[in-house]
Formats: sequence, C-alpha cells, structure tokens
Amino acid sequence: ECSALTHSLFGDGGLQVHAGGIDLAFPHHCNEIAQCEAFQGHEGWVSLWIHTGHLHIAGRKMSKSLKNFITVRDLISSDGPWDADDFRVFCLQYHYRSALNFSEERMNEARNIRLGLTRVLDRASAYLSQEADSQPRRGGRWRPDGEGTLLEALGRAKQDSLAAIVDDFDTPRLLRSLSTLASAVDRYILDIEAKDLVSVVSLEPLRDAWQFLNYMLDAVGLATRGSQSRRTRSLDSGKAAADDGDVVALLANFRSRIRGIALTQLKAKKPKDGDSKAEPESTKDMAKALMSLCDEVRDQELPKLGYALEDRAGGRSHWSRTEDNHDRHDHGA
Repeated sequence: ECSALTHSLFGDGGLQVHAGGIDLAFPHHCNEIAQCEAFQGHEGWVSLWIHTGHLHIAGRKMSKSLKNFITVRDLISSDGPWDADDFRVFCLQYHYRSALNFSEERMNEARNIRLGLTRVLDRASAYLSQEADSQPRRGGRWRPDGEGTLLEALGRAKQDSLAAIVDDFDTPRLLRSLSTLASAVDRYILDIEAKDLVSVVSLEPLRDAWQFLNYMLDAVGLATRGSQSRRTRSLDSGKAAADDGDVVALLANFRSRIRGIALTQLKAKKPKDGDSKAEPESTKDMAKALMSLCDEVRDQELPKLGYALEDRAGGRSHWSRTEDNHDRHDHGA
C-alpha cells in the first residue's frame, strides 16, 4: 500500500527523504525498499531515511489503542499553560531518534526555556529600537568592556550551532548553545542598563547576536520574536490577545484625556497679582491628575487588554504581554 501510494503521488523518481517511527524500520520500510526498487529496476529509491523515537506517557508508548494519548488541540487549549512553541521546545530538548517521555514537569521546563529566550529577544529588540533615537558621543559610540565577551559568546554559538546541526541534527546541543548565547545577551543588556550606557554604547554586537538568535530559532520552527509568537492555542479558544486596534484606541483615549486636563488648565483664570501660591498649587494639581491617569492606564486598562506596564528608574517603563500571567515579553518605552 505505501509503495503504491508513494509512486502514485511522487512518481518513479524516488524520494529524497522518507521518515517514520523507529518501529517501522524493520520490516515495514525494508519491504518498501524491496518492492519499490524491484519495481523500478535499480537501487537508491530513497536518499535519506529518518526514523524517529516514540512519545511515551507514564512509561508507555502513547497510542490510541491504549487510550493514553493527548491531542494537540487539548495540549495547547486556552485553559492550559502551554502553547505550540512550548511543545516544539520540548521536542528539541531530545534527539529525534530518542524516545520522549511526556510529563507536565518537562513541558513546564520547555515553557520556561521558551519564555527565557523570548524575554531576552524582546529586551534586545527594545534597546535596538532606541538606538536610532540616541545621539553618539563625539568620535563615535563608546564600547563597553562587556562587548568583547558578547562577541566571543556569539562566535562560539555560531560554531557550536553548525556543529550540532551537521552532527545528525543534534537539537539538544543546538538548544543549549542558543540558550548560552541568550544568557550572554541578557548580561550585556543588564550591564549597559545598570551603568546607564544605552545612549552612548555601540549596540552593533547586540544586534548581531539578536539577529543570529532569531535566524536559528526560526530555522527550527520557533516563532519567539516578541508578539509574533504563534499562539495556535487560539484555534477555538476565543481568547485571542487584544489586537493593535484595541491598544491604539486605548492610547488615543488616554491622549484625549491628557489634552483635556491641559486645555482646562490653559483656560483657567490667571492668578491675581500678589497671589504667589495660586499658580504653583494649580500646577501641582495638574501633575497629580496626569499621574493619576497614567496609573489608571498601567493598573486597570492595560491588564484588561493582556498587557502589563512596569515603571522603572530614570523615567523609563517596560511593557509586557501577560497572556493570562504566563508569558512575559519585555519592551522598553
């Protein structure tokens, strides 16, 4: 049957890659080889065979007959803590020929890895987006001591990643290499942030590392680039995160309220001569009103749309997607 199907669909030219479970290597695939090569009259019907390990649960192979299986739809349902990329990371933690033992603990480990990568990528993206607005010092941007460390980490990650891929697609090694680079990126960002160097340092090494991480993660099917993450859990959930229109509407309304306070203040009667306290008190009241509106957006409005806002030192803020308080993707503002 399989021999007939492959020839019907792909013709007599042979197959580049033929995959299947490791239990099919013999006798199923051996029979296919014998049938197809006898039919074609020559060897080499398949160029590359890939046999994958089985997925186990509670120590037994997951199968319909044993009724110990979990559907993809249930796995990434809106009521659960995981999304499709969490399962992809779970799979990448093991070699494709190895047996995978499914458990909530291991899925949570995969989720934490995915969230860590996403957090670092989004933090880096936020700083890179600020670079265009910052002014370099005379003579060019200053290069911090940690730049060499980051460049060394990037070089090692490139070498290790290539070695992992060509070594029978060793995804566990690849994932470890990328996680190590992400940690180096995080330390670099923390260093320049702690020293308040964002506006004066060269972010070229950070951009190179960010681009490489995105490229490699995309190559293995992970969409970790900030809000572009695939949330296939929303197939039937009806719980999709707020779209851009909701956010823009919120900010437009916020701006209107700010302008309303400002216009009211501008139209207010001028203080009488000699009344030195009138204007300062009025200014203080305006400041309090504006701060109250800012706090309301942070504490009440943004959480309703699935976002969290955190005020930080230096007048900066970081926003993140809450996604039911599970996924946090930091962004500078």
